[in-house]
Amino acid sequence: MALIIEDGTGVEDANTYLSLADARELASTRGITLSASDPELSGQLVSAADRLTTYENRFTGVRMTGIQGLSYPRANSYRYGSSFPNDAIPKELKLAQVMLVSILEEGGFIWASSVSGIKSEQVGPLETVYTDDAANSVGNPDLPVIDAILEPLFVPTGINFIVGR
Repeated sequence: MALIIEDGTGVEDANTYLSLADARELASTRGITLSASDPELSGQLVSAADRLTTYENRFTGVRMTGIQGLSYPRANSYRYGSSFPNDAIPKELKLAQVMLVSILEEGGFIWASSVSGIKSEQVGPLETVYTDDAANSVGNPDLPVIDAILEPLFVPTGINFIVGR
C-alpha cells in the first residue's frame, strides 16, 4: 500500500499524516514498538488516519479544501485555545495516529466490532443469550487515550472566559 502523506497543503489523496520513518521515530521516542514490516505498518497507518477522521466534527475550524483526503490542514483552527497555522499538522494528531497503530499492533480494536453479541440461541422455546460486551459491539470503541491526546484540538464544550476587574 502506497502511503500518501499530508504535508499541510491539503493533498487530495492523502491517507496518512506520517511516513513510515516518522511513525517509527515518534513511537521509538515513547517506547512504543511498531511492526517491522513496512506493508503491515503502512496498512495500520492508513487505518489509524481513517479512524482519526471520525473525530472531525469535534475539531475546531474547517478543512482547507473540499478535496483534501484527511481532516487536516484546517482553516480557522485552534490548538490549546490559540490560533493554529492553516498549513500545519498538529503534533497531537501525529501522536494519536501512532497510538492508534500501537493499539492495532497489540491486537486491539479501533473500529466497531462485527460481533453480533449473541452468545447462544435456541429455537425451541425461543431462548437467546447475549454476550456481556454486546452493548459495546455497536459503534466505534471508546478510546479515552486518543480523546485525551486530541483534546487540545477540539471545540471547547464548556464556557471558558477570563473574568477581570
